[in-house]
Amino acid sequence: MAIISSQALLAASMSVSAMLGAKSVHTEIIIPTSPENVWQVLIDIERYEEWNPAITLVEGQLAVGNSVTYRFQETEEKSANISSTVKVIEPVTHLNHQGGYWGIITFDQHYWLEPHESGTKFTIHEDYTGLWVNFWDSSHTQAQYEKMATALKARVLDIY
Repeated sequence: MAIISSQALLAASMSVSAMLGAKSVHTEIIIPTSPENVWQVLIDIERYEEWNPAITLVEGQLAVGNSVTYRFQETEEKSANISSTVKVIEPVTHLNHQGGYWGIITFDQHYWLEPHESGTKFTIHEDYTGLWVNFWDSSHTQAQYEKMATALKARVLDIY
C-alpha cells in the first residue's frame, strides 16, 4: 500500500483548483541598495500603513505558520480584509503567503529579493486558482502591486 505525502496531496489539490481557473500577477523593480535593506522594510509589516498604498496590516505577525490579516486596497473604492498563512520566510530572499478558499479563489503570493548589479531586484508574483478567477479582473491587483513596488523603493531609499 502506497503512502501519499501531504505535499503530494497539496500539489494535487492545487492542480485541480487550477483546472477550475488560473491567473497570475507579476511585477519587478530594481532598488539601488542591498537586499538586506529592502528586506528590513518589507518585513516591518506594522509600518506598512506609512508607505504601502496596497496593503496594510490588520492583525498578525510574520512567522512561518502564522495567520496574518491584511487590508488590501484593490481600487480607490474597493478594499477587503484578506487572511493568509505565512508559508516561507527565507531572510533577505523570500517571503510567501497563501490563502483563499479552495475551488473558489486561492492565492499563493511570493516576494523575492535577488542581488542585482544595480542593487536588489524585488519581485512580487502571485498565482490565483479557482472558479472565481474566471470572473475576476486581476488588472487592479496588478496595478496595486506595481504601486507597492514603487512605494517600497521610495521608502527604502528614504531610509537608506
